Amino acid sequence: MEESERCAMEELPFEILIGLSEYSEPKELLTGLASTNRQFRALFADESYWEDRVRRSSKNYHAAVLDLNCNGDGNFWKKRSHRWEYIHKKFKWNRLTENLLGEEDQQFLGNFRALDFVAGGRCLAYVAKDRHCISVWVLGDDTASKQAPPHLLTYEDHDQRVMSLRTQGEKISSGAFDGAIYIRDLDHLTGPPIQKLCSTGFVMAHTWKDHSIVSTTRGGAVELFDTRADEDPQMREKLFSPTEVCNDIKVQFKESPQVLLAGWDNGVRKLKLFDLRSQEVVAETEAATWNLSMHYGDERLFVGADKGRVMEYNATTLDLVADYSASFGHLANAGWLPDVAFLECVRSIIYSDGHVFTADLRQVKAHDLGRKPQLLWDQEIVFSELAFCPERCMLAAAVGHTPDQIKLYRPTEPSKTDPCDPSP
Repeated sequence: MEESERCAMEELPFEILIGLSEYSEPKELLTGLASTNRQFRALFADESYWEDRVRRSSKNYHAAVLDLNCNGDGNFWKKRSHRWEYIHKKFKWNRLTENLLGEEDQQFLGNFRALDFVAGGRCLAYVAKDRHCISVWVLGDDTASKQAPPHLLTYEDHDQRVMSLRTQGEKISSGAFDGAIYIRDLDHLTGPPIQKLCSTGFVMAHTWKDHSIVSTTRGGAVELFDTRADEDPQMREKLFSPTEVCNDIKVQFKESPQVLLAGWDNGVRKLKLFDLRSQEVVAETEAATWNLSMHYGDERLFVGADKGRVMEYNATTLDLVADYSASFGHLANAGWLPDVAFLECVRSIIYSDGHVFTADLRQVKAHDLGRKPQLLWDQEIVFSELAFCPERCMLAAAVGHTPDQIKLYRPTEPSKTDPCDPSP
């Protein structure tokens, strides 16, 4: 910025400068306007400005994260403001580019079981139904001077059907009916897995946090592994009935040492909060649904269910907080093929910084959870799974009943820096 322009900005009334800031994104304020005015520099260094900005943008989101800054992060509200606005504006104004990942000449149908971003969005991993392998699309990053086209890698680690896939940082893990959980480090794209964990049963689902991995088995058991210890589970507890529809138990880490679980217990679909330290169920509730998807974030538990239902539960007591079903609009499909509950359900749900992404059989939607949920974006997609990358604001939607194809939505003008890091 020229010196004359900087001097002119210095002379503007502060109230006008504040008004101008409302039309600028956080990154622009910190790298641009902050350098034009001494008052701006002081203002943008104050966390109270960013908290007020979040409050004015979304009172619902502000209330949800108000008590989450337990570690005293001096940039907590600055980061939250940037992340909320980045997601909101890209999807509300459809500033997204669509790319199709897949091979047209594949002879098998894609029926995806799991999909997840790896390494801050540099890779996208997936598991297809009835397959013994995991596949990884290498996407590269937005800052590359010449973006290389995505290329596909396949790892055949398991002897039987792969049922679950999870990622953490640069690592990806897969669990299968062979009772093994393999961990790969995608900093090294070739070679064998770096670690193998051995379950006592068929692995239906697993999740991990730091050095802890929790898996669930077809027999209704929950197992805890420590990646720093040996390959056997450190703890095993039977929490669900062993024969209920193969007990498709879903699991998500809450805050260590607690996990959220959904499974079948004596013919009833239940949500449970399990404490790994005391090895006790500390809360549970009936979910009253056949099919269920769930996602945890910001101490909020979101559940997608049959007949287009979308609900939020208190992640500590498992009490129902809100039923968003009518607002989300998936109920419009509830009358279609009523005898097939699997086709009516919200089959994937993801929460990220005040926004919820949902998908049923025919459409994918993004909502802002304000005082009343607001539809920001939707697409007609014959779908089976979703993944979202908050670091790069990318959404992946697996396309069902086709060769393995994934629709990837990314910002048209990607951030040159990490949108989760608002520092100049």
